[in-house]
Amino acid sequence: MDLIEQAKTLVRILNNPRDQKRWKVVTIWMGHNDVCTHPCNTSYTAFDASPRPYMRRLAQALDVLRDNLPNTFVNLLPVLDITIATEM
Repeated sequence: MDLIEQAKTLVRILNNPRDQKRWKVVTIWMGHNDVCTHPCNTSYTAFDASPRPYMRRLAQALDVLRDNLPNTFVNLLPVLDITIATEM
């Protein structure tokens, strides 16, 4: 399930009067699978994991959340910089 479908699923789950009024926090760990998929092997994915299409999919998912989940904070957690592991 891609990020857009996950956002739509979350909207369906929270689409009730009680949750519409509550404050919510959504955390998106963004790009980890895409970073591994794009340079390694795109033949087994059903989508283009290169940066521009990824950016469009992320924007669409954020639009779904913004337009359908009032009172919601969205945290975007970027890909971890693993190069720091060599310095440890």
